[in-house]
Amino acid sequence: MSQNAIENSSLINIGKQTAPIDLFTPAVKLEFNVFDPVPLGDPFFGVQVTDETIYPPGVNLKVLHISFFNQKTGVELREQITVTGTPGSKTINLLGFGEDFRVTVVVITTDTLRADGSANYRREDNNLPQPGMVDFVSHWSKKG
Repeated sequence: MSQNAIENSSLINIGKQTAPIDLFTPAVKLEFNVFDPVPLGDPFFGVQVTDETIYPPGVNLKVLHISFFNQKTGVELREQITVTGTPGSKTINLLGFGEDFRVTVVVITTDTLRADGSANYRREDNNLPQPGMVDFVSHWSKKG
């Protein structure tokens, strides 16, 4: 090795996952309801997003990106959950967001496993969210 060369063999595996992808089962629950904000204010219609992913041993949530896209107006609302090491949850206000929207979710682990999922809510499909409705993001694609 040259006198000026840097020994970087330890960098070769950075960014590569070590956990088996088949032990990674993404699951994100969407609970639509009317929420009472804190501090006191007007109740709002929203969704409680909860990460219920099953992670391989030693692997945890790094970040969960969630996006709501109104398919009629083009308005997009983006949020994220970044509770590392424990299942995360977040309440998102959808009051005035409109109907006919698509939810996309990206789950990224501490071991670089990744899953993309989505759910569609459209009047023509008669599946618009109502207070008390519980649904799960589906159509998952996993990558290692």
